[in-house]
Parts: sequence; structure tokens; C-alpha cells
Amino acid sequence: MNEFEQHDSTWNDRLQDLLDGDVDASERAAVESHLAACAHCRTQYAHFKRLDSALAAGLAVPELGASFDHQVLARIDAMDAQARDQARRQADREFQQSLQALARSWRRGLAFVLGGSVAGIALAFAFTAWADAADVAERLLGMTGRIAFVPTDTLHTLVTALIGAGIGAGISKWLAATLD
Repeated sequence: MNEFEQHDSTWNDRLQDLLDGDVDASERAAVESHLAACAHCRTQYAHFKRLDSALAAGLAVPELGASFDHQVLARIDAMDAQARDQARRQADREFQQSLQALARSWRRGLAFVLGGSVAGIALAFAFTAWADAADVAERLLGMTGRIAFVPTDTLHTLVTALIGAGIGAGISKWLAATLD
């Protein structure tokens, strides 16, 4: 862009704004000061004035009907309603996708818990069978004696259940971490 094009690019819009009365007092003073010093802009400003006068004389100013504002606002409202409907449909789709993902993860989590529980119970029974064969449970329960008048069979069942729960929880956690 040469020097004159750069100058016109900077000042032509401001000159047109001055002609249209679309400048505040400080902008008006700056543009008028520039006009006083710049012969090129005075020529452009005079050209803009002639063009504006010729257009005003040659073209009738269109009259807007009484319902123009109402029609424009109705179209804007319709556009907003369409945008709202589209956003609502998008939100519903995202909500359904989230529900499906939640259902998948819930079923998956349930499968892990059930699998871990079954594996834990199986390991607990295997451990109990081994402990019975090795008399570990009897020795362990023999060390504790009778706790609060609880029969040995009940203590044996509690120990087995706790061992199974611990093993099942560990297996469930391991499965969840492994499969994710």
C-alpha cells in the first residue's frame, strides 16, 4: 500500500463520519484540525459532500412502514426460539449419551464387584479348607479363646467372611484397575 492509499485508508471513514454527524466533539475537533492542514483530505471531503448531495437529490428516502419494527422483532424472536430449540435438542442428546455411559459404567462396576465377590468367596473357602486341614483356624481361635461367649463355629464363620470380603475387595479393585 502506497502513502496515499494508507492516508485515505486512515482518513476517509473519519471524513464520512464527520459528514454524517457521527463523531463526538473531540473527534470532530481532530478531524477538522486535520482538514485545515491537509489539502488532499479537503478535496476528498468536498467530493464526499457532492456525492452525498447528489445521492440525496436523486434517491428518495425509503419510508418504513408502521409494522417494520414489529416484523423485525418477530423475526429476531423466531430466530432466538430456533436457537433455543436447537440448544435444547443438543442438551437432550448429550444428557442421553451421559445416561448411557453411566449405565454402561454401572453395569461394568457391578460385574467387577460380583466377579470379585465370587472370587473372594471361592478363595475364602479354599483358604478355610486349607486352614482346616492344617488346623490353623483351630489354633488361631484357640489363642483367642471364647470372646464374649461367642461359640467357636460363629467365630470361624466370621473369620471366613472377613477373609472373603477382604480378598473380594482386593480382587474387585484389581479388576477395575486392570480393565479400565
